[in-house]
Amino acid sequence: MFQKSQDCSEYFLTAIYHHGLMQRRIGEHHNALRSFRKVMSKLPDDKTIHYQRGLVYQDMGNHQLAITDFNMAIRLDPDYAEALFHRASSLRERHFLKEALADYDKALARATDDRLAR
Repeated sequence: MFQKSQDCSEYFLTAIYHHGLMQRRIGEHHNALRSFRKVMSKLPDDKTIHYQRGLVYQDMGNHQLAITDFNMAIRLDPDYAEALFHRASSLRERHFLKEALADYDKALARATDDRLAR
């Protein structure tokens, strides 16, 4: 179904984005990256696309590229707790422990702020 919607219009970004999410979920990482790149080419300032692509890189064990994408998501939204948390995880994997701890603290503070705001 998603493939048909992609064939109908290259600009149907929502379908391409969700297709990428599904590809990641079933472990088709290279296809997920391809889907997210398509969306990113049309929406380069969308924090969620950078975050999701970072998760794919993280799943693949490429923590440097994951950090790059999480950095962009955080640059676009400094309060993006999920991106801070996952960047911390990749920093930890790369043995940048001090930076990872700082990000974990920021992520926890942002998540707590979000929870209190509800």
